[in-house]
Amino acid sequence: MSDAADGLKMLLVDDDDVDRERVCRLLKKAEAHVQVSEAESGVQALKMIRAGAYDCIVLDHHLGDVTGAELIRQIQSEPWQTCPIIMVTGAGSESVAVQALMEGASDYLSKTQLSADILLSSIKRALDAHRLRSQYHQTHALLEQQVDQQAQAIRQSEKDLRALVNNAPMAMGYWDASLRCRFGNLCLRDWFQIGDRDLSGLPLHEFLGPSVYQQAREYIDAALQGQVQSFEVRCDLGPDQTARWHLWQLRPDLAEDGSCVGFYATITNITEQHRAREALVSARDSAESAARAKSAFLANMSHEIRTPMNAIVGFSRLVLEDALPAGARSYIEKLHTSSLALMDILDDVLDYSKIEAGFMHLEHTRFDLEDLLQRVADLFQARIEQKKLAFVVDLSPDIPKAWLGDPLRLSQVLTNLVGNAIKFTDKGYISVKVERDEDGSMAPSSCLRFSVEDSGIGMDESTRSRLFEAFIQGDTSITRRFGGTGLGLAICKRLVNLMGGDIAVDSRLGEGSRFTFTVAVEPGNHSRPLDVAADVAGRRMLVVDGNPLSCQVTLRQLKSWRVSAQCAHNVATALAHVERFLRKGAQFDALLIDHGAMSPADVPAFNQLIERITQAGGRLPQVIWLTTQTDRRHLAEGVSFSSPPMVLTKPVLASRLLEALRSEPDRQEYASAPHAPASAPEGSDRLRHMAAPLQGARILLVEDNELNQIVAREFLTRCGLTVTTVDDGSQAVELIRAAGPANFDAILMDMHMPVLDGLEATRQIKAGPGCEDLPIIGMTAAVLPEDKDRCRAAGMVDHIAKPVIPEVVIAVLRKWVAATNGHEPAQAPDAPRTENGLIMDLADIDLGALRDRLHGNESLVWKLLAAFIDQEHEADVVLSKWIAEGDESQALRKAHDLKGSAANLGLMGVSRASALLQQAIQLGQGVPEAERFFKQVHGRCLQTLRNLLKQAGGNEPR
Repeated sequence: MSDAADGLKMLLVDDDDVDRERVCRLLKKAEAHVQVSEAESGVQALKMIRAGAYDCIVLDHHLGDVTGAELIRQIQSEPWQTCPIIMVTGAGSESVAVQALMEGASDYLSKTQLSADILLSSIKRALDAHRLRSQYHQTHALLEQQVDQQAQAIRQSEKDLRALVNNAPMAMGYWDASLRCRFGNLCLRDWFQIGDRDLSGLPLHEFLGPSVYQQAREYIDAALQGQVQSFEVRCDLGPDQTARWHLWQLRPDLAEDGSCVGFYATITNITEQHRAREALVSARDSAESAARAKSAFLANMSHEIRTPMNAIVGFSRLVLEDALPAGARSYIEKLHTSSLALMDILDDVLDYSKIEAGFMHLEHTRFDLEDLLQRVADLFQARIEQKKLAFVVDLSPDIPKAWLGDPLRLSQVLTNLVGNAIKFTDKGYISVKVERDEDGSMAPSSCLRFSVEDSGIGMDESTRSRLFEAFIQGDTSITRRFGGTGLGLAICKRLVNLMGGDIAVDSRLGEGSRFTFTVAVEPGNHSRPLDVAADVAGRRMLVVDGNPLSCQVTLRQLKSWRVSAQCAHNVATALAHVERFLRKGAQFDALLIDHGAMSPADVPAFNQLIERITQAGGRLPQVIWLTTQTDRRHLAEGVSFSSPPMVLTKPVLASRLLEALRSEPDRQEYASAPHAPASAPEGSDRLRHMAAPLQGARILLVEDNELNQIVAREFLTRCGLTVTTVDDGSQAVELIRAAGPANFDAILMDMHMPVLDGLEATRQIKAGPGCEDLPIIGMTAAVLPEDKDRCRAAGMVDHIAKPVIPEVVIAVLRKWVAATNGHEPAQAPDAPRTENGLIMDLADIDLGALRDRLHGNESLVWKLLAAFIDQEHEADVVLSKWIAEGDESQALRKAHDLKGSAANLGLMGVSRASALLQQAIQLGQGVPEAERFFKQVHGRCLQTLRNLLKQAGGNEPR
């Protein structure tokens, strides 16, 4: 038998001792381990059941005191009884069996057929069935418990959700596809004062009211199409019809097939936000009105100041054009310079106002970082040399040359910072450093960090904390030596912020200052740093520089090119380095010598150094001199050279230094244009020469201010132009209509005039017959960007700001006027005159472009041109020599250098002739013709420059 019946505890209930004994024998016979308890009656059985638990009960149907069916009912009424019951009877029937089973018996057995197997099988079945029922009841009970728990949780969630929805600070509701309300929270009912019963089924048009419903209709229709909607409406609620602004948000309720069966609505009270927004709009309008008023005030003040300033600048300049006693010339020059300085102050104020008003816009153009730094250095070279300051430009070797950004505004920031550094530094150094900003990587843009450091007077904490505020100056004492508006650094901060960066200062009183700013720029196409210079790698160089900072910058740059370099701070140390190298059987390939590190007493030691190298039988090293322009004319007096050295004017940037290293040691070359040669006085002949192409041009001057008329007419007539003057725009229109546009080559038009302003006069003139091509040039004190835009919109071709600079007026007129004497205008046609493929415009010298590059520094213009003559007077001879010797590399490099340096100085004829010669050498065709043409252009240019300088009163260069 199965082990299911083993080890169980059974109660046997039978009033017949024989039958009980028989059952016990059957169990023993089957070797089933069953513990049997016996009861003779139903009463005794109940007592035993109540006293202990049994696994199975076997009972007879006929008991003396009760039937088996009745006993089954009694047993099952006991709450703790759960065991199976098997009925065994000797005189039973089907009805008895059915009744027993109905009462709860697990099985019904006949005593006449009873055997051990039958009994044990019945017990086993009963136990299995009982176990399954027990498991079922337990599982059922557990499920019921879980269902009760979940139902309770659901009820709690519904309660919480209902409380949350009803206590939400916004109204919520649901409308079905027929636009009838199915749900609304307490907030919705309170806001709209509708009861719960009245809200259920309420149509939306009745809920909102006709007016609001019409406003929201398009959004409601869109929500029923399945689109999320949001809109604002005004509702007048409550007995007092209080105005409220509500934000409605509708979210569609979509069925499984995608159709919309309704939408959920959330309504937010935005009355306060709406009032705040109206207040902000009002404040904005007030601020814009104030800004417009301020801009109008600044524009008017700029115009009013520039008008008398035009007379001051113009008359002082006219006086300077004449012969004057030395003392009077000095006074007038100071007056003229002060007038221009006053205009710089006015420009600062206008720049600040443009930035503050949001009218300052940045360019995004390609620029060369080295060229930008060189221009800044050139601008201050004279002042730096005058103060005998060291000026170091430290451009990190890993930074590319070409970038995309706004070079004008970047140059403006650097110019301001360097100018301040020079202003507040009497001795020591100025350093400009450029490196990548590690914390500012903004791919695809890059962040460059600029530092301008000086050893000047420094600042205290109180000054530093307010330094970038408008009208704050570094020296605020009543005895201060330094002028300025106090706007420069405020403008710098705004410009740097516009360029995506920030600016900061670190300074201590008496210990100098360091200004640091970052800008976001993009690397230019195909741009890479100068850190790959295989042709100079491995060379050995000795740097003689008395300035540790400059020496450190130079050594780092040389190291990036894999040049082995050592630094000596004086000639004696340099001689010791050379001696040590010679003892090792080696020598330096190049010497880089700062002229400032060598005093006259060091000349014998330097000659000894050169002699020592020569006696050792070594190859003379390449000698490169670093010098200022002031010291250039006294360069290396008394020094012995087997061939002239290479000369670089400080500060020297990487490209110039690399170019020098790539040059041959015996090549005489001035690798950088000098920046501050001897001064050349100005003169009226120079201005007349500049205006030569305009001789005989007929100009109509439209100007209401008598002083301005005198200034402009005097300058123009001195330059050989014919000037007709009228007092307002109406007279100009009448004169053009009467005389015809053919009688004038250009019109100089003021903007603000009585009777008829310049803008309307321009429009009326341009509308006349034959006037479409008559150039009208605005010459006005209105200089804001919007003023220039209005001039262009009216039909003016150009704009000249007052106070006028004569050279600027002439340059603009040359740009637009083809004079009656047959001279070509300055703006040449697209295809220049040629002969056998060579450009024939030999006298193409653009002084206006050079003045623009030098920010109007007239003295520096003539200094640079004088230096070009001094430097390049034998360029044609040198080129012819190299061409004759077949040294194409030297000739190409020289032609390339001349092309760039001449273009920078506005000598466009020489630049183009150099480019043609370079191209001919590269192609190996037409070299003799190009060489002859270059000699013509070069000689004509030098002669023209000498004449100009001689007429201007300067010393004629060789």
